[in-house]
Amino acid sequence: MTVQELVRGADYLKPTDIYYPEIETVSKAKAGYFVPHIELDRVQAKEQGWHYKSKAGRKCRITRYTGREREVVVPFRIDGHIVNEVGREAFAAADVDIVFLPDSIKRIGEGCFAESNIRRALLPDTVWELPEKCFASCRRLESVRLPKSLGMIGAQAFMYCEKLKTIRVPDTLTFQGDESFRGSGIEHIIMRNGWRPGNGSCFRDTPIHRKYSIIMMNRASDPNLYNVVLVGSMKTVRFPEGSSVLFKNGSIQHGCTLDLSRCSSVEFEYDAFSSQRNRSGFFSSHVMAKVILPFGVKVCLPTYVDAYYPDGSKYADISWFTNIRIKDGTASMIPMKRQLPPYCFNEAVFGRPKITDLELGENDEYTMLYSDNAIDSFMLENVTFRQRLSGNGRLFTDHCRWLESVTIKEHTVYLPVCDQEAHKYLLRAFCFKAGNAPCTCFDSGVFDTVFTQPPKSWFGAGKKRLSQKTLIMLAVDVLRSSPELFRNRAMYEKYLTTHKRYAQLICAKLPLKYSEYLTKYYSPAVKANARRGFMPTDERDFSGKMLPILRKSAEEVHYLINRGYPVTSTTRFIGDHYQLSERQRLALARTISSTDSIKARKSRQVNDISGDTIYIDGFNVIIGLEIAYSQSMLFRCMDGTVRDLAGLHGTYRLIPQTDLAIKALLEALSDLEVSKAVIYLDKPVSNSGRLKQRIFEFSDNVPFELEVLTEDAVDSILKTKPLIASADAIILDECDKWFNLNRYIVDNYIGSYPYIDIVPEPTE
Repeated sequence: MTVQELVRGADYLKPTDIYYPEIETVSKAKAGYFVPHIELDRVQAKEQGWHYKSKAGRKCRITRYTGREREVVVPFRIDGHIVNEVGREAFAAADVDIVFLPDSIKRIGEGCFAESNIRRALLPDTVWELPEKCFASCRRLESVRLPKSLGMIGAQAFMYCEKLKTIRVPDTLTFQGDESFRGSGIEHIIMRNGWRPGNGSCFRDTPIHRKYSIIMMNRASDPNLYNVVLVGSMKTVRFPEGSSVLFKNGSIQHGCTLDLSRCSSVEFEYDAFSSQRNRSGFFSSHVMAKVILPFGVKVCLPTYVDAYYPDGSKYADISWFTNIRIKDGTASMIPMKRQLPPYCFNEAVFGRPKITDLELGENDEYTMLYSDNAIDSFMLENVTFRQRLSGNGRLFTDHCRWLESVTIKEHTVYLPVCDQEAHKYLLRAFCFKAGNAPCTCFDSGVFDTVFTQPPKSWFGAGKKRLSQKTLIMLAVDVLRSSPELFRNRAMYEKYLTTHKRYAQLICAKLPLKYSEYLTKYYSPAVKANARRGFMPTDERDFSGKMLPILRKSAEEVHYLINRGYPVTSTTRFIGDHYQLSERQRLALARTISSTDSIKARKSRQVNDISGDTIYIDGFNVIIGLEIAYSQSMLFRCMDGTVRDLAGLHGTYRLIPQTDLAIKALLEALSDLEVSKAVIYLDKPVSNSGRLKQRIFEFSDNVPFELEVLTEDAVDSILKTKPLIASADAIILDECDKWFNLNRYIVDNYIGSYPYIDIVPEPTE
């Protein structure tokens, strides 16, 4: 039988086929909510069957009720603690008839009354949320007094409450979870103003679902406008000529036939059709819907929906994307309306071609919006978003279990796929995270949790700990990712350093990309992803309670060197007095200067070097910038410079931050409009030749003349030059003029930097 034969002779929708929620017209204020405040001591509470747990602030939570009373009033105070919460499953399966909650209750736990014999419940206005499965399977429940301030009804909150015939929805309700009233006895919905159901499954398998052809939102002023919330179970529905129809989220839960051939406009929200998956992630069941669409109307439909034109010809599927290009497992496309709806990309969206690499969006400055669980394909391995992202909830579902890399604009994150539980949890990192993070759709704290805590603490079950192999692969993926996304990169570097022997031992058993990276990481020539200037003891020595001690020490050092005492012996003397570490003493020596030295240096400092030739202390500047890009410690000094604690003792290795430092240096010199720059590198230092070559590799398009020289005595040479750039105090004391290049680049090209400030007075 064809679709046309199914609807032949059927009447168009009649008013009796449509259910509208009842609008409450009575505006008189009803009696206020009041439950007597009952106070019990510890012995009384135990005798009456109240189990509770004390909380901070003289509060407590009811954890279980085992009493025999059928009409129960929850106590207001137990043993001097105010009862402000009824915990998870506190009344679950309890043999109670009526439960009254006092106005001290602020929160109700998940499944609080589930499967109990409760017939009536009175909830105070202080409760904002009814959690998931709150009254699930309460088959005797007849009425519930909902709070006037209720904002959320959780998923399956009243599922299978068969005797619950009427529900009065408060004005404040903003969210209704999936299947919240599924299988209940709901026959009437009463409200004051508007109705905002979260999903059509809210009233699935209820009497109104079985009785009416469609359930709709409040009637609009236009009688030909249909906002369909739910299509009746297994119905055949014909819409009248000239009507405009919008099918809301989850509005089609069962098989049905929709004749829309005479409608003027038709639109299906992205997840209007319900679907399910099996354990392997494939679509195992979905609604067997048949749709007849008018000529000239284009809509987005899932591939499993049978859609036809009035003449019986097959409707050409139109997906949620445009500019679709698919070749050899790689797909490139642009989302419609610059938005990714829920579950819009899955393995079946294009008729089951295997797509492993996905590129979405355009290379522009617009922001792409995404909804919760937008990407849902277990075939994907690499995903690239060409635009910035903003949205709500998780970007990827748990089905994306083979995802190896995600690129959002210029930021890339790699994920190990060796451990499925860990990988599933790591996918939670791709979610909206407010703040000034480089990528607002990524939370590196999820990676830190997996790396530092056992699975039972973040996954709830499974193994007691991750294997060393998994942790090594996770550390490598973090270090391969964009460095600005991970604030705790040093933790992963330290792990690879500490487990070097084991990592080298299993290199041959790891995938090629990991073994190649580790080989390069442990190479003596190039130190990959090292954190310049970092020591594990720095966090202890230069934060918290040590900062006041260091500032006090700095005041005393400054006082003594102003009176002619040498810096070395002064820092040793003060360091012994305060029991400072060697790095703390070094920090004092490098940041503190005498008042006369500060005045002399600032008198020779220049702020405008446009058109000049500048001679640069190469290692001093580049190492300082490497430290800045590594987010290691930089110290604010009394003479206005910024210095570090890194020592250069003839050894130097290139790291990834070296490229960032060179680029920032050349860009700053270009913006400063110098006519010529001469960079001096200490020849005795290892890899100075490599660094020279690297600088020239980035200097093709600089608008100034550039020389890079390797010399034996760079300090002596710079002291004789007319204009230099260095933070070395010895050079600054003897040079003619100098420019504060390190501070200029950090402040203008890296941004607000968390300098360590231990100087005794402001330097500006």
